[in-house]
Amino acid sequence: IRRLSLRVDIKDLILFTQADYYGTLLNRKGLPECDIAKWLYNRVNNCDVYHEKPVPFLTGQDCLDYGLEPGKEIGELIKKSFELQLDGVIKSKKESMDWLKSQLK
Repeated sequence: IRRLSLRVDIKDLILFTQADYYGTLLNRKGLPECDIAKWLYNRVNNCDVYHEKPVPFLTGQDCLDYGLEPGKEIGELIKKSFELQLDGVIKSKKESMDWLKSQLK
C-alpha cells in the first residue's frame, strides 16, 4: 500500500473501487457493502498514507549532520532506508537514524 500510494492517489483508488463494484452490480437490488473498498480503506489507514504520500524519514541533511561527505553514498543510504520504511521495517525518524548508524559501523 505504501508503494502504491507513491504512484496513485489513494482516495481516487478507493472511489474507483467502489464505483467499479457498484457499477458491476447495478442491476441487483439490496447491494451489500463494498468489502474490498472497506478493506483497502483500512489498509491505507494502517499504513498512514490516506492523507499524504510517504516521505523518507532519513534526509541528506541527517547524513551530513552525522558526518558523511556529500556524494552518491548519501543518496544510496536514503534510498535503502526509504525502501525499508516502505516495507514497514523502519517506522520512525529515530529508527532511520539508528539504521544509518548501523550501516556506518
